[in-house]
Amino acid sequence: MELADLVETRTYITSTDDIEGYREGRAAVFNSCKSFPEPAAALLVVDALAQPHWKIEICATAAKV
Repeated sequence: MELADLVETRTYITSTDDIEGYREGRAAVFNSCKSFPEPAAALLVVDALAQPHWKIEICATAAKV
């Protein structure tokens, strides 16, 4: 699998303070790969994640076509 096979991401963060940094990081990755469409994305702010020290969790779905 490659980045071009990514069809969707769901990202969970624990603070609205991290939204700008998340968006900057996502843009840096996908702006460097304009040869394929950006995957669908959902960003959710939650109270906590599975591990207390985690600040972000990213779930990704990819498919070979």
